Amino acid sequence: MSTGFSWGTQALSENTEVNSGLGDLPTSIPRYTPNIKSVNNSHHNSGKKRRYSEDQESKVVKPTGNRKHYATPSTYYKNKKSRTPKIMGQKLPINRLVEALDHTSLQKLLENLIQEHPEISNTIDKISPKPTLTNSIELIKQKFNNIMHHLPYKCDTESDYSYLRIKPYLNEFLNCLSDFILNFLPPVETNVFNSLKFLDEVTDLIHTLPNFSNSEFQYTRLMAYEQISNTWLIVLNHKMHLDDGANNNNTSNTNESSSSPTPVAQCNMENSAQLIKIIDELNLQQKLAKHDNISMGKFKLAIEFVNSEIENYENFNHTISNNGGILNDLITVDYSNFSITARTSH
Repeated sequence: MSTGFSWGTQALSENTEVNSGLGDLPTSIPRYTPNIKSVNNSHHNSGKKRRYSEDQESKVVKPTGNRKHYATPSTYYKNKKSRTPKIMGQKLPINRLVEALDHTSLQKLLENLIQEHPEISNTIDKISPKPTLTNSIELIKQKFNNIMHHLPYKCDTESDYSYLRIKPYLNEFLNCLSDFILNFLPPVETNVFNSLKFLDEVTDLIHTLPNFSNSEFQYTRLMAYEQISNTWLIVLNHKMHLDDGANNNNTSNTNESSSSPTPVAQCNMENSAQLIKIIDELNLQQKLAKHDNISMGKFKLAIEFVNSEIENYENFNHTISNNGGILNDLITVDYSNFSITARTSH
């Protein structure tokens, strides 16, 4: 029996209330006695009818014929033919991927690519633009700044602890410096001005390094000074003398006609003139003297070479000027006797 509904109990309770109240009526009044059997039968019949109606409803056969099926929204959109092309995610193209990379990520990518495929190293070397003088110096200065930034704050700068702390950055600086020095030497770099300018900048950086008391560092800096001073000589002496064999073969020709220099000697003098001009523009005499003073005499050979070139060039100009004066005296002729007025006067 459902708790939400009453099945005849309400009627029975009302009837009992009526019967209980009949006792108060006077006995002389005839009392109406309802037919309890009929009431019970009516309740019984109503209950049967109610149960029958429910049974009938439960036995109602739902039509199973051709019914119209209504698709749910999910099946509707699934079966519906799309009018627009299907869009799916895809990775970035290579050119966009490269554009989105920063300098460090791009550098790491190239290093990994070369490590995986060493055969592309030559191709990269051919198609890669040559680093400029400014970019090369800036990169080396960045390596130098890494050394200075990693020095301890609360410790002696020249102590062993400070040296051990910056040692990895010092090695990276020296390795980078060595690679770029070789790149700015002939025959890779044919512009003497760029080579000398680069050497002057990196020599100043060597001077600026902290003077660590560590013996290993002292030896390393000593070797760095010697190697850099040798590269100064290589650049200064480049193409100053084209070919010693050619000079030896042309010695007899020079002696026979001392008034006219050989082509090799003439080319050497032109190169010497260009070098003297660069020395003057870069003020190398004073800069080399400063480098030699700081490095405790490691640039003496470079200073002697520059002074020798300047002296030879001045002597050559003096000789040319003197020979030019004698030659002018020899070819000076008085053309007054050959003038038209001189002929008509006779």
